[in-house]
Amino acid sequence: NSRATIEKLHLQNPRDLGYRTTLALAKLREKNPEAAYGMYTNVAFTLNSLPSGARAVYAATLAANRKDKEARHVAKTLTPKELLPEEQALIKNLLQ
Repeated sequence: NSRATIEKLHLQNPRDLGYRTTLALAKLREKNPEAAYGMYTNVAFTLNSLPSGARAVYAATLAANRKDKEARHVAKTLTPKELLPEEQALIKNLLQ
């Protein structure tokens, strides 16, 4: 299945932020915000190194872990029109 594939790819490429972001989103959907946040720990990155969709997932992950100030900061770096509808939904409450 796709989840097993992304887990395997992440294990093979632990620094890849794309794989980490995909797993973070899966963990958010599973209602496991701590595990989602864990996907962004122990790896160095800057906001500018994340594509817009990945930043939306990161902002949602921060918000799910009650890091509201940081989540809003990340969300404000995004242009909602550039995001897919599901990415927009992730950050909708952060932009109010």
